[in-house]
Amino acid sequence: MLSVDLKHHLGAFSLEVSFRTERDTGVLALAGVSGAGKSSVLRCIAGLERPTAGRIVVGERVLLDTAARVDIPSHQRRLGVVFQDGRLFPHLTVRGNLDYGRRPERHDRVRFDDVVEVLGIEHLLERRPRALSGGERQRVAIGRALLTEPDLLLLDEPLAGLDAARKAEVLPFLATLASRFSMLMVYVTHELDTLLQLADETVVLADGRVVAHGPVTAVASAIQGERGLDAVWEGVIDNQGPVRTVRVAEQLHVQVLGIEAASPGTRVRLRVPADDVMVAVGPVPVMSVRNRFEATVTALEPSHRGVVVGLSLHAAPELSLFARMSVAAVRELALAEGCSVTALVKAASVRVPGGGGWARRPVDGA
Repeated sequence: MLSVDLKHHLGAFSLEVSFRTERDTGVLALAGVSGAGKSSVLRCIAGLERPTAGRIVVGERVLLDTAARVDIPSHQRRLGVVFQDGRLFPHLTVRGNLDYGRRPERHDRVRFDDVVEVLGIEHLLERRPRALSGGERQRVAIGRALLTEPDLLLLDEPLAGLDAARKAEVLPFLATLASRFSMLMVYVTHELDTLLQLADETVVLADGRVVAHGPVTAVASAIQGERGLDAVWEGVIDNQGPVRTVRVAEQLHVQVLGIEAASPGTRVRLRVPADDVMVAVGPVPVMSVRNRFEATVTALEPSHRGVVVGLSLHAAPELSLFARMSVAAVRELALAEGCSVTALVKAASVRVPGGGGWARRPVDGA
């Protein structure tokens, strides 16, 4: 369990945040644009910044209670922290860096060999940090933090300094950590794809305030802000083959490419960009588009790039779908709120962040 209630003044910036999760394991993401206050919240939890007022509880331990004058020093909070730069000791080998974080008196939950195996760093143990790639350094930094057997693992955009290839290298390892070592991770990021691959629960910050809190699929619009036009769905893979069928709702099945490695019965998250959604009125001719969703127009919002059309799917009215269209196209189709239409989406246009990286979590009973 993690409970955070903070007020913090940093010059002209004011942070006023309150949230709570009952999770003991999994990934809680702190999301939002740069400057939203994510890292400040994490630093307050870690004890690296002292808020103006507040209370922080991890499990049954009160780490901070300004009203009761409780403020546990950072080194006594039993938290693991990983920053963007890794901060490895340059004079030590990888093994030495990992050993530095070990707590011999607490060796029942996180074992050295298990950490090395999960992070895929056995072949790096005798190297020094200067001989590691950026992705390898971050994996070692995460391993060192894990070996302290923390009550909570805090990660402050640990992949922000890596290119796309190195991020793709590290993310699969991160996706397995919380469940493998039965701990709660707090992960700071501003990237929606990263959230879709990692987060079980998300707190969205804007201007120092919590603006949304819940499953990533429910808070996707808040995460994307004014760009919140990508539909985010979650479903279960039903079949094998190059074209997968993902069951998003009882009556809603989506054809998807690019998740050949995931087996049937696993859960995936899908991202459907508004720019890739086509809208048809009346009978739809024979064409190669695999996904056809009967829908009703719920909104027509002008945007700097045309018109954003909000759609309610007949097969799953609780799900959102958007189409970005030109003003001319909206006029030609005579679209208006309440119109019945068909939304068309190519299987290749449905994105699976990480190629199904989140699809490591089997459905109960599957």
